[in-house]
Amino acid sequence: MSYNLLADLYTSQTSSPLWTYLPPKFLTIFYRLPQLIHEIISTQPTVILLQEVDQKHYRNYIYPVLKKLGYEGTFGKKYGNQTEGLSTFYKLSPYITPTSPPTTSKLSSLYGPINSYLSSSPPLSSIMIEKLGTIYQLTTLNILSTPINICNVHLFYHPLADHIRLLQVKCVIRELDCCGDVVFGGDFNSDYRSGGVRLIEEGKVVEGMECWERVWRDLNTFTWNTSPSPVSTLLPLPLNSSSRFKLSSGVHSFTNYALDFIEQLDYIFVRGRNIRIVGHAECVGKEEVGDKAMPNERMGSDHLSVVCDLRIGGG
Repeated sequence: MSYNLLADLYTSQTSSPLWTYLPPKFLTIFYRLPQLIHEIISTQPTVILLQEVDQKHYRNYIYPVLKKLGYEGTFGKKYGNQTEGLSTFYKLSPYITPTSPPTTSKLSSLYGPINSYLSSSPPLSSIMIEKLGTIYQLTTLNILSTPINICNVHLFYHPLADHIRLLQVKCVIRELDCCGDVVFGGDFNSDYRSGGVRLIEEGKVVEGMECWERVWRDLNTFTWNTSPSPVSTLLPLPLNSSSRFKLSSGVHSFTNYALDFIEQLDYIFVRGRNIRIVGHAECVGKEEVGDKAMPNERMGSDHLSVVCDLRIGGG
């Protein structure tokens, strides 16, 4: 399972126009947390990838509850002043054991392969290296005596930053190339046609592909905020990957449903000879969300969870 919980720090921003359709009581974490936990445990997942996890609620509620239900997990906070981050949980079982402590690292630590490219654009380099607190989380589990590497990510959110997400994906994939069997999931903030998802599935993003122009459209105009900043004239960068992943969580009409935005952003991908895709859960449709958006009285997050069944080894 992969699930963006919608961090409380975003719902508590009362000046935000995102949640004006919903009475404030339904946005409180005390109302939403039971909904979120119910969504998690109702599918009885073996491995859980969570994004937008509030640090204090992880410590005081999420970890204790899931621990009581037979899970072990870890939390990694985003860098900078953020108080939310990623959590990866796994079901305690004689057949599942961690091979090493889970690691949470700043995503910019993987930017070696694109450093020369970033150095050609100080504004882009500043955004990706200095300003983004983006992290990734890597956990290696022995499942039925088979090492499976679990990677949990939450990529940069901005709608004009497809190029940044593509570069982030490139660097994560390169890090995973040294791993064997991989489950790669999270909130990619990228629709199914995006460059990042195309690189994961097709192993390349090059000129002539449908996503090419769209991915690099804002390369030389995107800034961190609305204040003017110098931009350089960078050329789009063809990218290739030595491996391809398979989408195991399915293509859905949406996993994020806001008042003015409806799209699939959440995925689980797999790679490796010891992982076989069995199936995936279907997501709810628009009629089940209702006439507003998410979150709402029945749904605690603005994201849906995505769930898949995998067979490991010969089991």
